[in-house]
Amino acid sequence: MLGLLEALPQECVIILISQDCDVLNECYETEPFVEFLIAIPKSNEVEDKGLLYGKHPRNLQVKLSRSQDELQLLEINIHNRCRVRREVLLSGLPAGQLDSDHTDVIARCVAKKYTRPAFPDEFNIRCKDAGKKLAKLFKKKGDLLTGLFIRLDPDDAELPAEDDYRVMLFATCTQTVWLDSKSKTDAISLVEQVRTALNECQGLVVDDASLVPENRFSLEDIRNTDRWDYDYLTYRSEPDPPIIPVE
Repeated sequence: MLGLLEALPQECVIILISQDCDVLNECYETEPFVEFLIAIPKSNEVEDKGLLYGKHPRNLQVKLSRSQDELQLLEINIHNRCRVRREVLLSGLPAGQLDSDHTDVIARCVAKKYTRPAFPDEFNIRCKDAGKKLAKLFKKKGDLLTGLFIRLDPDDAELPAEDDYRVMLFATCTQTVWLDSKSKTDAISLVEQVRTALNECQGLVVDDASLVPENRFSLEDIRNTDRWDYDYLTYRSEPDPPIIPVE
């Protein structure tokens, strides 16, 4: 496993994602391993603002300071990670430390692989028609929003074609966006475009779509909604090959 890390291109960034208490545990038998994410450098031309703030369930883009005057665009895929024996940390100190904002985003992204809500398949399929349009919008202006939360009615049923899903959409933004008149106007426009795209999907009705600053989106709001991580964008126009059963 250590050989895997050594074989990676030098420009890759290896991010330790294990809990502090696990990293510092006194017993190697109790906590024998640590886990790393592998971040791949990207050119600024491929920046996708829809991959900021952990809105995508598998891919994340962040910008890290590599020098005093340089920001490096990095892309993380949740599958590009590895586990190594904890003794590897004895060989030297890390090259740097992430700030708290990046730490929180990356931690949520990793956890989301296991904790994100599962929406009805029929709802995801109906969203597919909006996929290309929304992917294009988010790539250009996705940095205006930190998250999309929806209240779906019904929230756990596979509806027949003649019945509609009713949707309430809440888009969150930072205080910086909320307090800047131009950014706020652009964010509201983006939310309305999301609403329009979903309403154009057969079998979806968006009753309300609102922009909310994060400091006004309460714990109760979080309990009463589900974070929508653009799962519909993973649906392809061509069917995937069948899964081969294990004999």
